Amino acid sequence: MSYKDFQNELYAIGNKLWLKLQRLPKAEPVEIVCFSVIILFIGKYIFSICLQLTRLIRWDYFVLQSQ
Repeated sequence: MSYKDFQNELYAIGNKLWLKLQRLPKAEPVEIVCFSVIILFIGKYIFSICLQLTRLIRWDYFVLQSQ
């Protein structure tokens, strides 16, 4: 997959997400709950990655200081 194809794919996904966000106020309660669960799961995953990276950075700093 070339960079241009990847960029177009990300653009398409962003457009779909934007359309979903625009229709959210008119959505059924079940759709709102499902969308919220998906967003919370993605947020939790991103938070977990950031937390692990900060721990890794702290560990590297600790190891370098002890040498």
